Amino acid sequence: MTAVAAVRLLETCLDRTVVKQVELASGIDEPTMRRVADGATLQYFPSFPRPYFRIARERTWVVQGIVGDPLLRVTFSPLAPAGAEGELLDRLVGDRAPSRAESENASWLP
Repeated sequence: MTAVAAVRLLETCLDRTVVKQVELASGIDEPTMRRVADGATLQYFPSFPRPYFRIARERTWVVQGIVGDPLLRVTFSPLAPAGAEGELLDRLVGDRAPSRAESENASWLP
């Protein structure tokens, strides 16, 4: 389980793609990465000096990060369903209910 510390808008593209930076309270671990990747395409390179991963969920999001690092780059598709950001938050925090601060950050899409 992990907690979301902050969500920052990085850019909004002309095609309505939204790019966010998600900061976790601690570095993302492999079980959390795999939980986020459930039902998506995971590319994981554990032998890199910094173990990079990329998770692509068709028409929803692309999450990129380094295992052990608290920062994630999330690109939301313009075709993402309304609940996409909430589902990603749920996957990041696991079985724990989100805190009030996390709930306030849950509306990531404009």
